[in-house]
Amino acid sequence: MTRDDDGLEAIGREECIELLRHAHIGRVATSIGALPVVLPVAYVIDGDAIVFAAGEHTQLAAGARNNVVAFEVDHVCDDHGWSVLATGHAHVVADPERVHRLRLAGPKPWVANTPAFFLEIVPELLTGRRMSVVRDALSTAVGPA
Repeated sequence: MTRDDDGLEAIGREECIELLRHAHIGRVATSIGALPVVLPVAYVIDGDAIVFAAGEHTQLAAGARNNVVAFEVDHVCDDHGWSVLATGHAHVVADPERVHRLRLAGPKPWVANTPAFFLEIVPELLTGRRMSVVRDALSTAVGPA
C-alpha cells in the first residue's frame, strides 16, 4: 500500500477509473470571472474521457469549455471513504456519431431540456485517496452537536 504526503492510501490510476465508472454525480471546478466555482454534474465515463452535458448559456459552459478544470468524485461513509480528482482540459464532444450515442445513453442534464452539447475531460492528472475517519478526531474537529 502506498501512502501520500498526508498519510492517506494512494489509489492507482486503474482503480480511480473504476471508481469513476461506478459513480454518477461529480463536481467540476473551474473559474468564472476570475472567481472559483464548483458545479455538480451527472457524468459517464466514455473511453478515457469523463463526459457531462452542458447548456449553451450556463455557468458550466462558460467556465469549463476549452479551459483547464478539475473534476472530483468522492464517497464517504461513517468510518471510511475515497476521493478521486481528475484535472484536464474540457472540450466539446464534436463527433456527430458520438454525440448521437451520448444523447441516447449518456449523462442527463440536471434540468429537463436537451443539453446544447457534451463536454469531455481526458484526465491529464488523475489521483485518488482512500481514508479512514477516526470518530474522536472528527467529533473534536466538528464540535458538539
